[in-house]
Amino acid sequence: MTLHWNAVEVRFPWTMLAILAASFLCGQSFVLWTFLALLPHEMGHCLAARSMGYRVEGLTVYPYGAAMTLDRPLAGLSELAVAAAGPVASVASATLAAGLIAFLPGLRAIAPFVGASLLLAAVNCLPALPLDGGRMLRAGLTRLGTPVFARTLSAGIGVAIGVLLLAFSIYSLALGFFNASMTCMGAFVLAGSLREQKASGYAAATRVYQRQSQIRSRGSMRLDTVAVHEASSARDALKNLESASLIAVVDDDLHLRGTLAEGDLLHGMARCGSEVRLRDLLH
Repeated sequence: MTLHWNAVEVRFPWTMLAILAASFLCGQSFVLWTFLALLPHEMGHCLAARSMGYRVEGLTVYPYGAAMTLDRPLAGLSELAVAAAGPVASVASATLAAGLIAFLPGLRAIAPFVGASLLLAAVNCLPALPLDGGRMLRAGLTRLGTPVFARTLSAGIGVAIGVLLLAFSIYSLALGFFNASMTCMGAFVLAGSLREQKASGYAAATRVYQRQSQIRSRGSMRLDTVAVHEASSARDALKNLESASLIAVVDDDLHLRGTLAEGDLLHGMARCGSEVRLRDLLH
């Protein structure tokens, strides 16, 4: 399902809607409160990005966070500030809701929102991609080492945390109680971290190595080219390289702007992130 809010395309994957429906049917209303707590959390991210001159193009909402698409990738202190804005907004909204309840006892029905907002802030501070804590960790590690090192370590920590959360969820089920929030959290962290690892370009790097070996052994190799729009991200462009070796970058009028190979995409993603636009890699 897709909505449009203030020129931003907001997407709700069917898997997220299914989780919300299943949680409601199972009496796990706290998941619904967590979803409501996402609204101020993500508004904090969007406002922080816009205040720094970024344009928010899209938002894909998940039970414990959202993937924000910007006109250009975040880097360094900008990524740190935008990532931190989400938990700060969650704590602020929880404080506001608690204050309203204190002065207006009739609003006690929204008390779960306070706990959900604080939980959302705490969860997103975990040092695991794609959570805010993982992005803050990656931004900090980038200043200490290479972007590849920062992304690899952050994604690896995220995978470990996701596995631990799912293991704890399964263990709690064996003890006779089921925590839907823990299960959703673990699945979200694990899937997001695996996606970050894939976006790092390991699969494409393997293909590069295989094709280099093919050239060395056979002396030649056929190169196929696929045309991709200049506004596409490097991550999306990698998907087109499953059946081709080169990308012809074209504009709206289908004029050729330049060509990119797999190595160009890998270097660009390592330097600027997986959402870097093809037109930026040509410069």
